[in-house]
Amino acid sequence: MRTRLGPLIVAACLGLGVAGMFTPEYWVSAVLVDLAALLATIGTFAGARRRAGRARRAWQLLASGLLLWLVGDVIWDAYAIRNSEPPTLSPADIAYFVAYPLMVLAIWRLLRIRSPRGNREVVLDGLALAAAGALAAWQFLVTPNAYAGMPWSERIVGAAYPLCDVLLLTALSWLAFSPGVRTRAAWLLYGFFGTTLVLDIGYALFPRFAATDGWLDYVNSLYPTSYALLAAAALHRDAGEITTPAPTMSARLHPARVVFLAIALLTAPALDLVGVAGTPSAKMAPIAIGLLITIAVLCRFLLVVRDREAVRDQLEFQASHDGLTGLLNRHLLSDRIDHALARTSRVAAGVAVLYVDLDRFKAVNDTHGHDAGDRLLVEAAKRLLDAVRASDTVARLGGDEFAVLCEDLPERQTVFDIADRIVDTLARPFSLPDGAVAVVSASVGISVPEQSGASGETLLRDADAAMYRAKEAGRDRWEVFDAAMRDWVAARRDTEMALSGAIERGELRLLYQPIVEISDGTISGFEALLRWERPGHGLVPPMDFIPLAEETGLIVPIGEWVLNEACRQTARWNEEFLDRPLHVSINVSGRQLNQANLRDTVERAVHSAGIDPEWIILELTESMLLDDAEWALAQLESVKRLGVRIAIDDFGTGYSALSYLRLFPIDVVKIDRSFISDLGTMAADTTVVAAVIALSHALGHQVVAEGVETADHLAALVTLGCDQAQGYFFAKPLATAEATARLRTAQRRTTAAILAKLRDSA
Repeated sequence: MRTRLGPLIVAACLGLGVAGMFTPEYWVSAVLVDLAALLATIGTFAGARRRAGRARRAWQLLASGLLLWLVGDVIWDAYAIRNSEPPTLSPADIAYFVAYPLMVLAIWRLLRIRSPRGNREVVLDGLALAAAGALAAWQFLVTPNAYAGMPWSERIVGAAYPLCDVLLLTALSWLAFSPGVRTRAAWLLYGFFGTTLVLDIGYALFPRFAATDGWLDYVNSLYPTSYALLAAAALHRDAGEITTPAPTMSARLHPARVVFLAIALLTAPALDLVGVAGTPSAKMAPIAIGLLITIAVLCRFLLVVRDREAVRDQLEFQASHDGLTGLLNRHLLSDRIDHALARTSRVAAGVAVLYVDLDRFKAVNDTHGHDAGDRLLVEAAKRLLDAVRASDTVARLGGDEFAVLCEDLPERQTVFDIADRIVDTLARPFSLPDGAVAVVSASVGISVPEQSGASGETLLRDADAAMYRAKEAGRDRWEVFDAAMRDWVAARRDTEMALSGAIERGELRLLYQPIVEISDGTISGFEALLRWERPGHGLVPPMDFIPLAEETGLIVPIGEWVLNEACRQTARWNEEFLDRPLHVSINVSGRQLNQANLRDTVERAVHSAGIDPEWIILELTESMLLDDAEWALAQLESVKRLGVRIAIDDFGTGYSALSYLRLFPIDVVKIDRSFISDLGTMAADTTVVAAVIALSHALGHQVVAEGVETADHLAALVTLGCDQAQGYFFAKPLATAEATARLRTAQRRTTAAILAKLRDSA
């Protein structure tokens, strides 16, 4: 109904208006025309009710103005039907005169909603065009009537109507010049004001050029069509977009705008050529209006000049500053470092550069969104400014990386104190928009020029290298660059480049370490362990490339490859060995856990391999769960619904309490090798392992002991009731073919038999 009411009202108004135009009886024509205006008024009020807040009040003002026009028409028609002469200032005139300002006020309110900060450009452009219209109205409409021997009251009323048309022109100009989307409803509004303006001018001019008053009847019958355009605009589904907030309008002049302003500016001299009737004192009004036009256009061009200067300043600022934090960018910082080096005579002691990188920042973006990450960066910038000296320069280099230039350092210890303050202030929790709290830290690298001739880029590069060394050393700390780091940085970058294409070149390998049932010695599954067979370097151990993959984000595609490959191998083993299902444990990185699509990745791998999800165990470390416990819990619960199992790896090395075994949906607890190495000889380790096993069993979890290397380890685990074990005592990590051969040839020996054989050999 809403989408058809507007066209129906327009059609009805057109029909009634045309019927009134060709009806010989004046009173019938007047009734039809007024009825059409009434329909348009009702439609406009109905459309206003569909809006909300300030927009509804603006549309109600438009509807009220239309209602006043209808009231004026009805009063005027009543005088005409009774053949009575209306007074000079009739109630109809009052209704008309109140309606025009209401219309303009309504448009102003709509535009204020769309541009809350106002728009001086629109005001000036509309003012110039409206003043030009006022000047033309004075010349052609006001002056001919003002000096025709009429009483002053009639002159004032006669001059008021052209001024009302100037108000219509003002509203039309504001609509046309204001920023925003040109919707169909907006075009209907343009049509309403434009048509009404044309009809008003025609109503005023036709008596002077037409031989008969019949022209007025035709013009009067066209007004309801104009009213119907307003109703159609109010009822249109796009009407709400008219008040959609628009960006602040640029003062830049478009060619069409220049044409309108030129016309406005040339109106006064053009009319002067025609000549202004009346006494010299009467010419003061056109002169004043012409002066107003000139001032408006001059102010408009001054705004253009000022806008160009503001744009230039903004571009210069953007070229040298970070758009998010307002800090200097890398280019300007490097330039300032060069100037600082040139000014400092004692180079080594006077200048230092600190390279600051936020640890675990990507987890904030992945978990809470980029808006939260941006807010954290802004707050981090403020903390950096508070942590350094007033004379120091802080810059944002990009992402979560910042830099600080320290000049005029009295001694080397000063920069170390600054680094301590930076590390401390960035370690404090950050409040996020969603009410959550993020805890990050900072890795800081420090570089100082060891010789003259050093450049800003050199110091930044060296500080960057020291920052990476701080990350490798455990994060939340600072390191000072030394010459030995340069080779380390080069090797690290070379490793990163080589690792980025390792999957495509087929250089990654999976080894499988058996996991043995302690009760009978059988192999119940394997842990998949990643290796990189790098050309020219042999088999690279995980600690030499996994941290780098984590830091650069390469671990995400690598982890997906590991998951798919391990699932396919699990399928092959379970097809060959049907007597007991074999499971494979797969390590999941912190970056993978923070990926919103982790569940989908696991589901694709399991379904693609065609295996039972219970054959897959995903291993996570305690620290990963603690980085964002709420997110980790949601991720694990989502993955668990697929049917896969979850294990805590290296249990006991993190910061969690035993109660975390109850909070997370865990199936398997893997006791770290550090507790197994002294099992049976260190009472404290034995007590811890016993407690973990007892609590895990109470919660329904299986327990796997890692790093089992001796018979004493195994004997102690048997005594403590551990479920499974893995380590060099059983087998080192095996290639796929070796692991398969072990499954084929392994004898099903019980743990008791293993221990008996060991005692005999002793």
